[in-house]
Amino acid sequence: MEKQYKFNFLDLLVLIVKHKVTILIICLVTLITSYLLLRFAVDEKFDSSALIIPSEDQTLGGLGGMLKGLKDLPFGMGTGSVGESIGMYNTIIGSRSSMEEIVRKFNLISVYEIDSTEKGYLEGAIKSLSKNIKTNETDDDAYAITVRDKDPKRAAAITNYIIDLLNRRIIELKTQKSKNNRVFLEERLAEVKLNLKNAEDSMKVFQEQSGMLNAESQIKGIFEVYTSLEAELITKQVQLSIFEKLYDKESPILNRARTELQEYETKIKEIKSKGQPQSILLSKGSIPAKTIEYLRHYRNVEINSAILEFVLPLYEQSKFEEQKDIPILQVVDYAVPAQKKSYPPRTLFALMITVFVFFTSCLVIFLREVISKSNNEKFKFIISNAFTIRKNIK
Repeated sequence: MEKQYKFNFLDLLVLIVKHKVTILIICLVTLITSYLLLRFAVDEKFDSSALIIPSEDQTLGGLGGMLKGLKDLPFGMGTGSVGESIGMYNTIIGSRSSMEEIVRKFNLISVYEIDSTEKGYLEGAIKSLSKNIKTNETDDDAYAITVRDKDPKRAAAITNYIIDLLNRRIIELKTQKSKNNRVFLEERLAEVKLNLKNAEDSMKVFQEQSGMLNAESQIKGIFEVYTSLEAELITKQVQLSIFEKLYDKESPILNRARTELQEYETKIKEIKSKGQPQSILLSKGSIPAKTIEYLRHYRNVEINSAILEFVLPLYEQSKFEEQKDIPILQVVDYAVPAQKKSYPPRTLFALMITVFVFFTSCLVIFLREVISKSNNEKFKFIISNAFTIRKNIK
């Protein structure tokens, strides 16, 4: 039975100590070489940052307070949140049109050493630029834009240009949005005015035909008149009964009282059934129907008046917003050229490479020792035939 050679952790430490000089030399050479390569082969890059405070959506400005309580408004009238603003900023900056404008403005095709004769060279420049632009939302709800470039001045210039471009695009979007709002409101305003005019004309015709001018006060007055007439009728009836006891049946006074009572009763019945055409006094039977009809016409006028009062200020504000061309972004810090490089971190990268080489060296030494100490025929076969594959292939 063949003997197996087993290693433990102490054996590994012994191997490392045994070959410490070799490992140290390899690590030192790796550290120096990797640092020099990073120093001379990898270009230095500088980060330049600007800080913005996202502003609330000022569309339809002073009406924002009135619109806060309204949901599902058309064409986005409400005030936007900070998250929505930041999402819009990211979309604008990352858009192809914005990237192309920046690439052409700063001739980044030459800066990134892209062959302009190759197909898709512009896409390559945009891809490289997008990797060098970082945006993020800070803990204080601010918006930071960072651009990385080999030239610190160019990095600052690109960052500040992005702010100008962002502000310009937002103004364009808001202006277009205000124009769409104005067109929508203009059509709605004309429709509301027409509806209000029709409602007012319809109510006027109804008032002229029905005599119902103001339901609440008119009905109250009508019933007061009817009450007064009924009271007067009762008075005359009482008066007649008294005269019948005081005077003879053929007495002129009694006859006059009877005649007056009969005429009065006839007139009251006529008023209750037909109303009084030359006055606001309506027939008693027609009051419910005319009141309901009046209230319907009145409601239509009030509804359209309320809509007009709401739409008209929005329309005037949208006309103002359409013409507004003022800076929207609140810039806390504009970008300035960086004094120190941000990439590459040579010392860190060199140490990482050296640590990797150290562990690789230890692994190689360990494997060599395992193979040399092992009596396994398979190991011996692999070692003896590892480099003779070509000879065995006929």
